[in-house]
Amino acid sequence: MKIINYISVLLIIIQINGMIIAILIHYIILLGGMRMKKLEIIIRAEKMESLKQALDEIGIKGMTVVAVMGCGNQKGRLEIYRGTEITLNLLHKLKIEIVIADDLVDKVVKKTRDVVGTGKVGDGKIFIFNVENAIRIRTGEEGDAAI
Repeated sequence: MKIINYISVLLIIIQINGMIIAILIHYIILLGGMRMKKLEIIIRAEKMESLKQALDEIGIKGMTVVAVMGCGNQKGRLEIYRGTEITLNLLHKLKIEIVIADDLVDKVVKKTRDVVGTGKVGDGKIFIFNVENAIRIRTGEEGDAAI
């Protein structure tokens, strides 16, 4: 079953200096499924359990969690190792990846900011991507049925 059908519409026919010019506009219409988004949420590791519980409360069950290292505005931290000061530029964070229906994005973003946010540098980031399709390997289900 295809989720996205493409429909072409001849929209404008104009005449310039005796020549007829046709402008073809393509529209993509989503039929038989819903739009999906992938959220990548990067947070402090100590906030993971509270975020997982909060997402569970709003019906988000599936997620992928990856331990990552990175740097941003937080700029790392200063540590003393064997009497020598060392600046650690890469900080340990967790990246949570979830794929959800488009209409849940605002709810998940708000819940995440409420639970994870401290108002301090290093709280994390949320990246939002369009997802064309999702396929459950076991059953072959596609689109919203697969998530």
